[in-house]
Amino acid sequence: MKETVLSKNDRQFVESAIAEGLRVDGREFLDLRKIGIQFGDEWGHAEVTLGSTRVLAQTSCEVVAPSESRPTEGQIYYNVELSPMAAPSFEVGRPSALSVEVRRIVERGLKECKAVDCESLCIVAGEKVWAVRVDVHILNHGGNLVDAAALAALASVVHFKRPHVDVIGDDVTIHPVTEHVPDALSVHHRPVCVSFAYFGGGETLVDPTLQEEDVSTGTITVAMNAHREVCALHKVGGAALDPSAVLECIREATTKMQEISAVLDAAIEADANAREDKKFKRGPSLKKLKLINTSETASEDVGGAAAAALEEAERVKSSSSAGGGSTRAVVEAKGGGTATLFQGGSSSAWDEAEADVASGEA
Repeated sequence: MKETVLSKNDRQFVESAIAEGLRVDGREFLDLRKIGIQFGDEWGHAEVTLGSTRVLAQTSCEVVAPSESRPTEGQIYYNVELSPMAAPSFEVGRPSALSVEVRRIVERGLKECKAVDCESLCIVAGEKVWAVRVDVHILNHGGNLVDAAALAALASVVHFKRPHVDVIGDDVTIHPVTEHVPDALSVHHRPVCVSFAYFGGGETLVDPTLQEEDVSTGTITVAMNAHREVCALHKVGGAALDPSAVLECIREATTKMQEISAVLDAAIEADANAREDKKFKRGPSLKKLKLINTSETASEDVGGAAAAALEEAERVKSSSSAGGGSTRAVVEAKGGGTATLFQGGSSSAWDEAEADVASGEA
């Protein structure tokens, strides 16, 4: 990898700012950059932004034979790719020292601490297991690749769902995701990486930028889960660090882990809601409820099955209006004892449905 050398003036500027307790981007020493997490249409497609750093992760799976030493466990692999698109210093054709380092930290934080239950990936012991592969692509390098890559890999794994499998006797049936609801991976816990850069004057700051990494004397990464368990601790070369400083980094990582986890949880919930809304945004569906002893003049004075029908109609109407957006419900009590409910659909489809009700064609 071709090193990008920071100019002498830029180096002095960053160093002097840090010595005065300032950061070039205006943050405090213990402030994170803005974190963004977006999921794609495919399961396991996650894109993470950490300031100007941008990382894409995609999880996939296939059925393979298990290893002889672990016949009842599936396999999971992590791969990190750096291309010149992310930074001019990255070369094509061979893994750089940085890509190997990032991959090792991601594996140490997610694989070695057994975040994913590999036994749940077994289909038939000794014959068939799932092999899960997580590909991490660095799209833009703005500093702190470790945290961004680890978060993208974690988000991709949590979001990913594999095809459902039925095993009946010796028959193994793998259902495509278009025909059967897929199964999520069994994730025991979610380790989050938090990186710190330290300097010769004793300053320590979280989430360093590319310039701050270049002028720092070393970095340290703490992987921690929601139970406040240290899953991994990785120090990348540099000068020696006092044990008290390491403990301080671990204490601060507890707070940052909670902040990052909250962003991840919110992104997962937003994606689930978006998929649910997309699932039910279809054309207007018609549901006719037969009402007994009802008329246009005495629709309120009903009993028995008619009252139950009207109660159901009002429930659908209230739940649809509470959902917001373009979802509406129309309840029309018709002479002849029929109530027609229209649910979902666009506003134009609703206008047509209401016209049909008014004309008595529904």
